[in-house]
Amino acid sequence: MDKPKTDVVKLINEAFKIYYTSKKKIKGSSLKQYQKDLNYFIDYINKFNLRCDRSSLTQEGVNNYLDYLTKGNIGIETINKRCGLITRLINDILSIENNFLKYEFKKVRYVKLQDKRSRGMKGSNYPLNSTEVSAIANCQNLSQKEQEFQTIFLLEIETGLRVSDMKKLLAGDYDQEDEYMILNTTKNDTPAYIRRTKRVIELLEKTKCFIFIKNGMFSHNTYNRYLKEISRKAQLDRIYKWENSKGEQHSDKICDLMSSHNARHTFIQNMRNMGMKDEEIALMTGHADEQMLRKDYNKPSPQDTINRLKNAFNKYVYENHKFESITLPSVNMVDELLALKEIHSLKEMRDCGINIYNHAKIYTVYTKLKATKYLSEAIKQFQTPPPEIERWIYDFVWELCKAHYETMAFNIFEYKLYKLGISNKKPFPEEMVGYWWESEDYANQENLSDLPVELWNELKE
Repeated sequence: MDKPKTDVVKLINEAFKIYYTSKKKIKGSSLKQYQKDLNYFIDYINKFNLRCDRSSLTQEGVNNYLDYLTKGNIGIETINKRCGLITRLINDILSIENNFLKYEFKKVRYVKLQDKRSRGMKGSNYPLNSTEVSAIANCQNLSQKEQEFQTIFLLEIETGLRVSDMKKLLAGDYDQEDEYMILNTTKNDTPAYIRRTKRVIELLEKTKCFIFIKNGMFSHNTYNRYLKEISRKAQLDRIYKWENSKGEQHSDKICDLMSSHNARHTFIQNMRNMGMKDEEIALMTGHADEQMLRKDYNKPSPQDTINRLKNAFNKYVYENHKFESITLPSVNMVDELLALKEIHSLKEMRDCGINIYNHAKIYTVYTKLKATKYLSEAIKQFQTPPPEIERWIYDFVWELCKAHYETMAFNIFEYKLYKLGISNKKPFPEEMVGYWWESEDYANQENLSDLPVELWNELKE
């Protein structure tokens, strides 16, 4: 019996419809990309008049399609996606579904092409250093639309979100708990935990005044085009060497390569530099797991390791700067200088389960710690060694000032301890104190351990 007449385009379209609408739960954005890949195959079929040639859907046909793609200016990853799509449709639908058995299609095999690029040279995406980020942030002579895209890019650097998720952030499509915004990512449908830092809040506030961009209504291509122009105005002319998926080497100015994805690379690099582990960064960026993060954003470099050691050393210096006991004179003037009555009162309230961090008394502490009106008189009253008190006062002031980023209050508090002879350590600069606070916040993720079991399971999938 003769085999039925074959219409390759009709068959492959029917297989696609069954596979991706009946059998697979897939997002709209991914479906569009698969449809685009299918259309390339259909264009190939029409170009070579293969519509009635059933061999196009056999092992020979897949091999010929691979040869055709390989000769074009197409990367290895794209070739694997397009050939893999046709292979799935043949193997999972055309060769086994009852409606297609009369065509007697057999299963085919496709072996993915291997990307042989060195890890450090792979692709044209790269992290920006602090000088380059600052150049973009301070870039002048920008149009209103350029300023809006500049703000979005800086917000991406602070959050590590993809463009699709940035649109959700701008639209307010997220939940909020404690100091984190929880946003379900578009690509993986896994939550991204975004810390509401002072900088993030400041940039989000700026987006409310946008004129051209409303609720994230902008295309990826338009965004990247404006980023390149902003980078040129910021004079980002560092040369970056990279290889495309065919192994061809390139050397380009970073302003000519700039895209939104560089912000995500920059965020991940910054978090690694602060000492965060990849599994923690994956929670913040919405990756399915840390393996995916390492695959897409490379393993930590030797410089990453050096930076982690520097952070560990800085933490060691800080811990040794804290002293086991503090000595104070039993005079009211020093009580006033160091706000001791308020500190004892706040500690008692906290021990009773009261949230003290928005209490009016905490602002009184800040005011008193910044004041130096009675310092000279208090120094004169030091005649004998003062009595000792427990170390908790120092740690308590550290936590109070950290709660509202009062680096000046803590800096002057340490200055007073030094001048009064209570401590023989000179105060550290405000910038160093702020850096320690930021490092502590990023390094401590204990609150995640309190997540419900079902949410933890979702994060691990």
